[in-house]
Amino acid sequence: MVAEELSIDRFFQFVNTRDLNMLEELLSEDAEFCFPKTQPVLGKKQIIRFFKILFRQYPELVFQVQRKNSPRR
Repeated sequence: MVAEELSIDRFFQFVNTRDLNMLEELLSEDAEFCFPKTQPVLGKKQIIRFFKILFRQYPELVFQVQRKNSPRR
């Protein structure tokens, strides 16, 4: 497994356990998160804010990674 795949796995592990402290440690300041039907969420603080709002609206939401694509270049 390459480092990028490990980061993806850890990202969704922290999201699914709602561990926003660990998620924040994993993200870089210039991170970008793309979620369906939304504009890209830019920056660590905005991504954490996005998930706080998402978790309030969907208390039982769980993500499952089915396929990992190569990062955009």
